[in-house]
Amino acid sequence: MLNVLIVDDEPLAHDVLKHHLQGHADVRVKAQCYNATEALSWLAGQRADLIFLDINMRR
Repeated sequence: MLNVLIVDDEPLAHDVLKHHLQGHADVRVKAQCYNATEALSWLAGQRADLIFLDINMRR
């Protein structure tokens, strides 16, 4: 199982990624974060195999 973290400040991007990943039985979206602070906090106690990270988020 591939554990995925989505980090993006736009809810629509989360929805699109989740939609595309739903078709893969071996992929599980473990968490969704809307900024880097949330992502770092989540990663401090959890593990992700793959991170979809928006590289142009608002501050």
